Amino acid sequence: MKIGIVGLGKMGEALVEGLRRSKEHASVKIQATTRSRESAQDAADRLKMSCGIDNAAMAKVCDFIILSVKPYQAEQVVRGMSKHLGSGKTLVSVCAAITTAQLEKWSGGKCAVI
Repeated sequence: MKIGIVGLGKMGEALVEGLRRSKEHASVKIQATTRSRESAQDAADRLKMSCGIDNAAMAKVCDFIILSVKPYQAEQVVRGMSKHLGSGKTLVSVCAAITTAQLEKWSGGKCAVI
C-alpha cells in the first residue's frame, strides 16, 4: 500500500511517525510533499523518506492521499491533484473546517473521500 501525505507540518509529521510505528509499517510505503524544494529536502533528510513538491505526481502513484494542509490551501491543492484522484484512490483529510462535500467537489467526485 502506498500512502501520500500532502503537507508536512506538525500534523503531517505526526502521521508519518504514527504510520511508522504501526504493526503494518513494513507493508506501507510513505511519500510526502511540501510547498518548496527547501522544505522537501529538509523533511526528507530529517524523516529519512521520499519527499517532493509535485502533489499530482504523488497522487498518481499512491492509493491513499492524506491532505494535511492549511484550510485556505485545500481547494487549490485538491483541484491540482484531481485528475489523479479516480476510483481506487482514497482522499483523507485532516484539515480543519473542510467538509467531505467540498473535497468531493474539488476532487471530481470519483475517489473515496474521508
